[in-house]
Amino acid sequence: MEQQTADSLLEEQLPVLDKAAMFILITIAAVTLSFYGVLIQRKQLTDAEAGRETPEACQLFSVQTVSAVLVLAAVLYYFYLTGQAVKGPFDSPCDKKLKSLNHFSNGLVLGAAMIRLYNLFFSRAIAPCEGTQEAAEEELENSLPV
Repeated sequence: MEQQTADSLLEEQLPVLDKAAMFILITIAAVTLSFYGVLIQRKQLTDAEAGRETPEACQLFSVQTVSAVLVLAAVLYYFYLTGQAVKGPFDSPCDKKLKSLNHFSNGLVLGAAMIRLYNLFFSRAIAPCEGTQEAAEEELENSLPV
């Protein structure tokens, strides 16, 4: 009987761990994109110092936005997981306190991720990429067959 319970618990936990591993990979992808964004910013600075144009402003926004969305997706999943743990059984009052505190801290991280994404869109509204519409229209015209 105990073996059957242990097996069913294992069957329940394996998909959760697989999903958690997938969201860890998503987080790694977000960090990699953030690193790439820093490289773009570095190039912008060196180009500005040399007096060259920096056309990567819109590219930077795209990279930062995708990174922020990936982080938000991962954090939402972790927040959901800790919420499930808070609803579950507790071994002790200390266990309950630890799970609740973990859920609360994940809520703070979720709030920070949402603020970061909002801030990206707010900064884009203040300083949109110059020439974006014209460049997109020109690219479309050039791609159409004559």
